[in-house]
Amino acid sequence: MSLQRAAVAVVVLSFSLLAPASVTQVLASRRGPQEFGEVKPDKALVYFIRTSRFNGSARTQYLYADQTFLGVIRNASYSFAYVDPGEHLLWTNWTRVTKEVELVAGQTYYVDVWLTIAIVDEARGKALIEEVGDFVTPTEGDLKNAASQIENRYERARKKEARKEKAEVATAAPAVAPPEDTEGMLQVPANTPVTLELLENVCSSLTATGDNVWFKASEDATVEGGLFLKKDTLVKGIVREAVPAQGGGKEGALDIVVPAITAPDGSSLPTVGLILSSGEERGDASFASGAMFGLIGALAVQGREAFHFAGEKFKVFTRQVTWVRPGERAGETPPPAEAVTAADLILKGKVPDPVKFKPRKGKISETVEIDLDSGAEPRELVVFALGGSEIPEPIKPLEISPHGKSWRCTFKGWDLARYMRDEAGSTEVPVKMRGTLQDGKPFLAVASVNFSVDRE
Repeated sequence: MSLQRAAVAVVVLSFSLLAPASVTQVLASRRGPQEFGEVKPDKALVYFIRTSRFNGSARTQYLYADQTFLGVIRNASYSFAYVDPGEHLLWTNWTRVTKEVELVAGQTYYVDVWLTIAIVDEARGKALIEEVGDFVTPTEGDLKNAASQIENRYERARKKEARKEKAEVATAAPAVAPPEDTEGMLQVPANTPVTLELLENVCSSLTATGDNVWFKASEDATVEGGLFLKKDTLVKGIVREAVPAQGGGKEGALDIVVPAITAPDGSSLPTVGLILSSGEERGDASFASGAMFGLIGALAVQGREAFHFAGEKFKVFTRQVTWVRPGERAGETPPPAEAVTAADLILKGKVPDPVKFKPRKGKISETVEIDLDSGAEPRELVVFALGGSEIPEPIKPLEISPHGKSWRCTFKGWDLARYMRDEAGSTEVPVKMRGTLQDGKPFLAVASVNFSVDRE
């Protein structure tokens, strides 16, 4: 047994011996068999789940949406509530735990609650419910406590959320009157779902607040047989908040908003699109280190980063009724690449060192060096494609310098790695570049990057 596990075992045994028997009985009496809600067309169904942890296990969390009490969760338990659609501040009686959300009527949400508030997908949410097992119903005492906490702590929670460093994202949209002539147009109802595929890796310590995050429509989106969003149309999201993991086992957090999509006719369709995620909290490991090595040992335990991989899919929903004309033109498009014919110069590139990504720890190679086999200095160089697909925003090198008989192009590691995937058992990621030489002659350059992801 490791020293950390031994320390935890000793503390657990001591607590069980010293705690009054009535504590266990009182807590157990408030739990019950699993219960599930039914979807309602005018409400959002929200499951809130608290997984098992030793650290803080005796404390009860009360969850609120603004000044409405949703329920209680104790260690290894869950509950659910119906919430009005729209924007809300979710917060707990531990008022440092807050998160702004926007919910859609008729949808089901699974919320993982502890030191952060994260929305997980349906599969993960159901798995967590099976893991914790117990459904908790508030008691009369809980209802009285909740009323007191709303009165005395809501403003504190609201001010706590307001102090967070966030990017400004315009999510609200003015009501739009239908056009006088709707012949040949499609009516896209409010709350129409659209499935998006993430085009890049995101990580709470590497992706910054205010960064653009790119998605694409994973399939054609239609209403009444008419197309209002083509498959592969690019969609831009914005990182509203990125919080790196911290000492003391505190996990990282990501808050990504997709404010709108663009229809084939160029019309903007405002959307409710929110991705809230957090890393793996390591409070128990921090507690064990503290038991063994004191405060410094506890603070030295780093939480895990929040992250998502390119290729993951998410749903957004149209915010309001919108009229659009179906067409063939895509919405967001990357900057046009310069035409390069077969007769143009093609240079070969070499990448001497592999790129290794550790998402849980938020670690990536600091730089990526690509050596171009060219006697003349390359200029205006950008990477415009990775993994066989063009990227939405071409990447410029940090510097270009002579290196033997070639030219070394140094890029920021994360700038490239965010678009890389280690799919189908292959770690070789093709890279395409373009630019001009000293004499103004355009060129293409190709290289291959050895990319691997440590998923542990």
